[in-house]
Amino acid sequence: MKRQFYCFLTLVAALLAVGCVGTARPGAATSGTFEFAQLCDTQLGFSTYDEDVRAFRAVVAQVNARQPDFVIICGDLVNDCGNAKAIQEFLTVRAGFKMPVYCVPGNHDVGLPANTAA
Repeated sequence: MKRQFYCFLTLVAALLAVGCVGTARPGAATSGTFEFAQLCDTQLGFSTYDEDVRAFRAVVAQVNARQPDFVIICGDLVNDCGNAKAIQEFLTVRAGFKMPVYCVPGNHDVGLPANTAA
């Protein structure tokens, strides 16, 4: 449990240190509408590490081309919260977004096993 807590703190500290910086799409505030992109399970290190990074970079390019107002990444940002390289790589690729990005940690990000209860 102690390792899980430290993994969680490390990830939260890294995300807070980088912050979520960006600007909204011009005209969005005056039109009353907005667009967002929702991602999940970037999970760097889940399969072939280099392929995971390549796929995440491709998603960043596709999302940037659509120009949403913001992005939400819903958990499992990396596969192993103790992997400092994966956390740094996630932050580096995430920095490529041209709009604000909000991240929510998942079970892999805090070191908890998946819940198998149905």
